[in-house]
Amino acid sequence: MTPPRDSGAPTRPGISIGGSAAPVDHGQPEPWYGTRQIARHLGVHVKTVLRLVHTRGLPTHRLGNRLRFKPSEVDRWLRLLGEED
Repeated sequence: MTPPRDSGAPTRPGISIGGSAAPVDHGQPEPWYGTRQIARHLGVHVKTVLRLVHTRGLPTHRLGNRLRFKPSEVDRWLRLLGEED
């Protein structure tokens, strides 16, 4: 029997150090998250995501005029940020 797949919904309030994005299926490329999706992933408001991009270097990619995020890069950034404190 196959276990249910993680929906990717946030399971922790606020920004959490540790944990990781939903498991990456190595047969499929990692999904790109939009600003609202990454805000949900982190458990913060969209404005907080934008502030983190501009003031703390939250990793992002610009595709046209839109910001896109790789959950694994954001989770790695959070871990590194936690090690600095």
